[in-house]
Amino acid sequence: MSGVDIAGLVSGWRKAMEGVSAGPWRHYRNKLRPQFGGIINEVQCRSKTPVVAWPGFEDSKRKEPKHAINAAWIARCSPSGISALLDALLAQVAELAEARREVGRKHDEANRYVNEMIAWRSAFQRVTPGGSEFTSPEAVRDWADMLKEQVFEANKKAVLSKRRAVEATRQRDEALAALKASEERGERLSQELASARCPQEPWLATPERITQKYLRRYPTSKATRSWAGCMVHISTEHGVWCINGQGYTRAGKFDAWVLPFEEARGHVAHCGPEKEAAFIKVVQPIGSGSQLADATNNPPSDPGTEQREAGRG
Repeated sequence: MSGVDIAGLVSGWRKAMEGVSAGPWRHYRNKLRPQFGGIINEVQCRSKTPVVAWPGFEDSKRKEPKHAINAAWIARCSPSGISALLDALLAQVAELAEARREVGRKHDEANRYVNEMIAWRSAFQRVTPGGSEFTSPEAVRDWADMLKEQVFEANKKAVLSKRRAVEATRQRDEALAALKASEERGERLSQELASARCPQEPWLATPERITQKYLRRYPTSKATRSWAGCMVHISTEHGVWCINGQGYTRAGKFDAWVLPFEEARGHVAHCGPEKEAAFIKVVQPIGSGSQLADATNNPPSDPGTEQREAGRG
């Protein structure tokens, strides 16, 4: 790991976190609605709102327990979690640098003691009994032994400092490896989420269009109630129903069937999701008064049934 640019790595991660929702994030796992059995997995920020607006894990092909594991992992990789990891990495780097400086100081100290001992040994060799340079050879010998012990202690400290430096290096390498693994796993997870086949609904409810799917899921919502009393077209997978359900046309055409919203719901109540039933709001009545009256008073038939019967004829 000696070739890794620690400062650049940390700077890159911190720059990537700029503007990201503040952590810690949390993994929220619960029912979608009390009346539904499906489980959702969300990653929420401190305000308890999803950090990303998306359909959710439940729309992919994985089983729910796997979604829960993935969501928990993403929550762990929140800005606060990554910041803590980066802080720990920088602390290890600082400790390693200090350990190396300590090793250098101890080595210098040991070399100084060794040089002093050599100087004393040279002086000792020049001493004669009763000489004036030292009191006695025994005193010089005792001083040399003391220096030897000091050098031994200095070497012990140097070895200990070296071990601390090695341990700090190991911890730094482990932190970098964990950071790299986290980055790779996050990338894989992002790719898997992007490639997951989530069913896309063009819209469920807008001021101008509302689907049967939305009405069945949220029968008492504000959007559902706002359609009460509106005049609408009926739309299924092949297009907008003609008057009395006799064929298909486009919204806004003179032959498009216009009827009250409540009545229109009854005409498609039997339809399954494959029919893609929806209702389109009509602001201005389309067609003549006789057409509207005829559309209201005559019961409809399924356009598909009409066309099949015409084909048999």
